[in-house]
Amino acid sequence: MNDFDRATAGTGATPGLVSSCANRIELHIEELVLPGFVSHERHRIVLAAERELTRLLTEGEEPPSVARGGAVAYVDGGSFEVKIGSFAEHVGAQIAQAVYRG
Repeated sequence: MNDFDRATAGTGATPGLVSSCANRIELHIEELVLPGFVSHERHRIVLAAERELTRLLTEGEEPPSVARGGAVAYVDGGSFEVKIGSFAEHVGAQIAQAVYRG
């Protein structure tokens, strides 16, 4: 259901495509920008974000972007603070929650 193509260092928002059709949601994240993380941490963050998004989309209410109907070409997850020493799984969950709310 979720397709995380790559995690790259850099700056910017999280682009994606969200579409819904009768309880079916397809999510494609073209790029997940993770500046300041080493490559092995980025991979763990992406996996954690994928797990949390899957959980939110299957167990939670429809996210606002989907509730409006139709395809969404871009979801800006905004920004949030990550405390030094945060586990990759926690960072991934924060990312997923920000995208879900977006």
